[in-house]
Amino acid sequence: MRRDWKEIIAIGNYHYTAYSFEYFLDSMASLEVKNIEIWGAKPHICVDAVSLGKVETMREAIDKKGLKVICFCPEQNTYPLDICARDDDFRSYSIAHMKKAIEITHILGAKRMLLCPGNGSLDEPQSD
Repeated sequence: MRRDWKEIIAIGNYHYTAYSFEYFLDSMASLEVKNIEIWGAKPHICVDAVSLGKVETMREAIDKKGLKVICFCPEQNTYPLDICARDDDFRSYSIAHMKKAIEITHILGAKRMLLCPGNGSLDEPQSD
C-alpha cells in the first residue's frame, strides 16, 4: 500500500522566522500539508517568553487549518540551556525550561518533543 506524501512528511516553521505564525499556517494549508513541526524559538514560540494561553490560541489556529503538530522542537542548541550542566543553578534552570516545553508540547497536541541532553565542558573527563 502506497501512502500519500501528505501523510508521512512534516514541514517545520524553521524557514518562516521572517514571517508571522499565521503566514506559516496559511502556507501549509495552501500546500495541503497535514503534518507540521514547530520549532520553539523566536518569533513564533520562544519557550521562556510565551504564555500557555497564547499556545492554546495557536493550537486553535492550527486546528482550524486542519493541521497536526507531530513534534515540538524547543530551541536548545544556541540558547543558554544544558540539562547536563554541572552547575546546579544552571541545570535547574534548564530543566524548568524543558518542563515548560513539555507543557507546550502537550497543548500543541504533539506526541513528541525533541530533547537534546546537552553537553559538558570539553575539559571534563569523557567518562562523565
